[in-house]
Amino acid sequence: MRIPTLLSALLWCTSLLPAFVEAGEGGSFVLINGTPYTWQRVSSTSYQMNTWSFPSSIPPGGMQKVYVEWDQSIFDDQGDDGGEVVYALAGTSNQFQLQARATDTSFNLQAYFAAISTANNPQGSTINLGWVHDGNTVFILSGTAGNYHSINPPSNWMQNSLPTIGNRLLRHISIPGSHDAGMSFINGSTFFGSDDEHVLTQTLSIGGQLARGSRYFDLRPTISSGIFKAGHYSTLPVIGYQGANGESFSSIINDINSFTANNAELIILNLSHDLNSDNYSRLKQSDWNNLFQQLSGIRNLFVAPNPTTVDLSRLALRQFIGSGQAAVIVIVQPPGDTSVTLGSWASQGFYNATTQFAVYDNYSNSNDINYMSQNQLTLLAQQRSNPNNGEFLLSWTLTQQAIDFTQKDAPSIIGYGNIANNALFTSLPPAISSTVFPNIIYIDNFNRTDVTALAVAINDIVQINDPAPTSASSASAPTLTATASEWGQCGVEAGEGGSFVLINGTPYTWQIVSIDSYQMNAWSFPSSIPPGGMQQVYVEWDQSIFDDQGDDGGWVIYGLAGTSNQFQLQATATEYSYFNTSFTLQVYFTGISTANNPQGSILDLGWVHDGNTMFILSGTAGNYHSVNPPSNWMQNSLPTIGNRLLRHITIPGSHDAGMSFINGDTLFATEDNTLTQTLSIGGQLALGSRYFDLRPTISSGIFKAGHYTDITVIGYQGANGQSFSSIISDINSFTANNAELVILNLSHDLNSDNYSRLKQSDWNNLFQQLSGIRNLFVAPNPTTVDLSRLALRQFIGSGQAAVIVIVQPPGDTSVTLGSWASQGFYNATTQFCRVRQLLQLKRRQLYVTKPTYPTCATAE
Repeated sequence: MRIPTLLSALLWCTSLLPAFVEAGEGGSFVLINGTPYTWQRVSSTSYQMNTWSFPSSIPPGGMQKVYVEWDQSIFDDQGDDGGEVVYALAGTSNQFQLQARATDTSFNLQAYFAAISTANNPQGSTINLGWVHDGNTVFILSGTAGNYHSINPPSNWMQNSLPTIGNRLLRHISIPGSHDAGMSFINGSTFFGSDDEHVLTQTLSIGGQLARGSRYFDLRPTISSGIFKAGHYSTLPVIGYQGANGESFSSIINDINSFTANNAELIILNLSHDLNSDNYSRLKQSDWNNLFQQLSGIRNLFVAPNPTTVDLSRLALRQFIGSGQAAVIVIVQPPGDTSVTLGSWASQGFYNATTQFAVYDNYSNSNDINYMSQNQLTLLAQQRSNPNNGEFLLSWTLTQQAIDFTQKDAPSIIGYGNIANNALFTSLPPAISSTVFPNIIYIDNFNRTDVTALAVAINDIVQINDPAPTSASSASAPTLTATASEWGQCGVEAGEGGSFVLINGTPYTWQIVSIDSYQMNAWSFPSSIPPGGMQQVYVEWDQSIFDDQGDDGGWVIYGLAGTSNQFQLQATATEYSYFNTSFTLQVYFTGISTANNPQGSILDLGWVHDGNTMFILSGTAGNYHSVNPPSNWMQNSLPTIGNRLLRHITIPGSHDAGMSFINGDTLFATEDNTLTQTLSIGGQLALGSRYFDLRPTISSGIFKAGHYTDITVIGYQGANGQSFSSIISDINSFTANNAELVILNLSHDLNSDNYSRLKQSDWNNLFQQLSGIRNLFVAPNPTTVDLSRLALRQFIGSGQAAVIVIVQPPGDTSVTLGSWASQGFYNATTQFCRVRQLLQLKRRQLYVTKPTYPTCATAE
């Protein structure tokens, strides 16, 4: 009988059908709307596509990542796969169509400019966008009606953009740039530098990168057999310099001249990391002179009217290329030999990087795309909080680590570049605003025009309107002291830096009235901060050996829109000796008073090097609050929050509050692994904490706060801290003068004399001791009340303090509150329920652990 065999085969084949039907390449279609118009979906159709679903609208400045999947079923003709979606730009007659097209061997996404034209893409044209399996294929449209920009920008995109960004200063525009730009092939190497994977950063020559839109080129001059070439070298322990040379400078110059013959664009060459690879020494003055002589063969070298003092970042794009002629500027980073100078070349198109084109450039030194992107975007937010801040280079590059030289399948530099470039289009757009944007988008493997389209879109989104330029004479860089090195080294630029964090908790916009500084490396503030806004402002002092640090200073005055109130933020330095200078940030309440800070007073805010110094102002006219709140801040806030339930207000609290010192410990306990506070309960109360996590332990019969962990095999390890008698004394002293609500939360009970949980008798003794707290709050219905549903005024509205003791479920589940439940002690589970999630940061990923305490007995 063959029927069972045939039936089994048929069933087996049928079971495989889903695998064949659903299989297909997938990837993301990234859509970036850089126009001021909402994209509205008009229609969407597809044939034989597994996934082709697009959002109904994309707002101005929005980015959408759309998953697309083709049908590669063995039962279908792959070449028939296809899809179309039409978007219209709201308020205009413009629309475009995005298409999916396939052949038997390839896939492609396309843009059909149905009723729209962009620079280099006439109406009715179709442009291939390509296809990246498991990656991002990008479509960008920016600009306004009649002046749109998109993918496939013209080779002279800067010249084309002059009508919209011509008047903008360089520090107000974004351009794409190439990392280690001359390294597209090996042209001589060391023994360990001959591997393409570890030295090549580009796949195109300088000419190829220019054609695709790059305008900033990182070039590292080396001498090899007497010839100047681009180089890529590292110094390895014991071995010394290892690396390779790339494109020769004569070839680079030819590429630039060929390009600028037909494209009146601004090109920036950044020279750094000089090396004579013939003898592995730094270039001498004579070498630099020879290099400058060779580079003078570049046609259209830009010479500013005041070339030795100009700050190029403060010139408008039109001042470089507005005449219809290209401009090439050569920026020279401080050479390895600090005796080298620009000399007469300083007036021939060569500029000092430190004083004439200062760029914040800080690479992440990581091969982890998540870390790199987060790090670079954080730096962007910190350094470019104001568009008037200095030039910022977004170093969107992944760096090979030691492990990449030992693993067979580790990505090459170019491979890592492809990973980084793929993530650029989804990571950067959400971080862009009118004040936060990079000046240079700096990548490896600049072989695509969509990075240029992204820079153009950023310029279209930002909308900065600088006045038309007059002359370059007003754009001078600060003159250096004659005794300082020409390159601004030897301490001229060095200085402590940190962030000034400004939080506007008022309903009024803060608007700058005036700002000034003396001898501050960085003191630039946003022109306005909206209600509820936060700004992190980078501040840097001048610690140059040529300047008196005590003279460092700055101030900025903000007015509160719609009111007569204003305040002044200040930077003040005091120099006791060259090696002993104190820095502080202050607030001067010039035309405003807050609780505890009368008008005319000055408050020191401190200074945190490489950290955050805070200023907060909240409330409304006549009832402002700020840093340095009064010790009775709750009582002071009764007029505004007195009627709110506890669950409707926010209070500060202290974790492991009693652990500011060790008062008895186990063998493996140290201050580092047990102490969580630096102040006693009294000190924390004075600074405003109102919720205290206390973990009662018995030590030699005395109740103390504890911090213990049960470690496998070893058992309980930890320490005791402040005694409960001292805690009670601190609370009573504080509440004698401050009618505040204080919440004590008791949990993690332990008898550290025998490492058992507290018994009922122990708890009764603890409650008896805690009953010595004056002003224990006893609710009218103490055994059933939900404390979170009482208003603040019900606790302290009479002008008397209130202390409530919350008891988490004890380790011994037979323990009860008993009669103490009507004397100011409350069941945490039923009377002050809280949901607590523990956040742990591991390997740069955030894990959320579910609550470890019993589920709340009641729910809203």
